[in-house]
Amino acid sequence: MVLRNAVTNSYARWPRGEIPYAVSRSFSRRERRVIRRAAEEFARRGSCVRWRPRDWRKDAEYVHILRDKGCYSHVGRAGGRKGQVLSLGKGHSTFYSCSSGLQNYRNVIR
Repeated sequence: MVLRNAVTNSYARWPRGEIPYAVSRSFSRRERRVIRRAAEEFARRGSCVRWRPRDWRKDAEYVHILRDKGCYSHVGRAGGRKGQVLSLGKGHSTFYSCSSGLQNYRNVIR
């Protein structure tokens, strides 16, 4: 049995399966590029959710990817007019670990 939605409250799901994101400047330019590539990889693989760069004019709700102590995030869309934190702790800015971090977030919210 494959569960497609770990979030039962429809409000906590991202509309149209699109997750707008912004990457903190706490990452180097190379690390930000790696994170963007990991997000783009989901679109190429035909995932049921799509990570896309935040449009600052229209996306009040978005995921703010930053570096903090450890890896964590809320489950699903938290709501509110601010960035929802997705922390990629130190050592998680390689393509593989970014892909894994975004994949884990996607697995929980879809």
